[in-house]
Amino acid sequence: MSHSQLKPFLMPESSPEDVGPLATETLDLNGLSLSYQRPKSPDRLLDLETVAKAHDADQYMPYWAALWPVSKYLAHAIYETSWDLPVKAIELGCGLGLPGLAALARGIEVLFSDYDATALRVVAESVAQNKLAGAQYLHFDWRSLLQPKLDTNTSSLVGAFDLVMASDLIYEERQVKPLVAAFSKLLKPTGLVFVADQDRPYRELFIDELKTHQFLVKSWSVPKQTVGGLDVHGTVYVLSSPCDTLESRHPGGMAKTPNLPPFFR
Repeated sequence: MSHSQLKPFLMPESSPEDVGPLATETLDLNGLSLSYQRPKSPDRLLDLETVAKAHDADQYMPYWAALWPVSKYLAHAIYETSWDLPVKAIELGCGLGLPGLAALARGIEVLFSDYDATALRVVAESVAQNKLAGAQYLHFDWRSLLQPKLDTNTSSLVGAFDLVMASDLIYEERQVKPLVAAFSKLLKPTGLVFVADQDRPYRELFIDELKTHQFLVKSWSVPKQTVGGLDVHGTVYVLSSPCDTLESRHPGGMAKTPNLPPFFR
């Protein structure tokens, strides 16, 4: 990986006026109605001078402002898995934070992280709207974990999580290797990573990188969806470290074999 691929970047918070009004939408999770906030007109962010400068600096785009289809299935997978609480989780590149909201609804402690501070503000509004407890927020680029010297705050994240969540984050080739490396850094030995991907072009590179890091992998296909006139396919992956398995947990491990919804089987 080149130095430019590993250099962290943080997008400062945009004002509510720049983002514009928010819309409230809901997702049914096996009888639970979970609401979330999103910008009504995400394209207006493309006109901001700060966004143009961020794109020049790090190829930044405000992808956080749209709900990507596979995140709904990751939310279902999280919500309908059997968890042995307490569970400490982090959602990487949380965007609108739907998987993290589902985790909170199951009693999981969630650290929402994103390199765009505006996303964290919007997620916090969704958490408050659902009256959920256990949320924390971190303005964070996962590439920070791959620096030669970690600051104190970043060091505290290493090996700290029972659950790592990531939804539709491998849309660029440069994201793949740092992301999988971050999984390895963040996860406890008995932890799990839940990942959803829209079967994007770098899927094979992602799978190869999982093998390089010796993750044990299970996967479930997401039912085809039609979004904007296009057929969208996807996959939910559940990853564990090589010292553990999905069928058998060490004492103190936090999850049973994932009991995913019928449409994943």
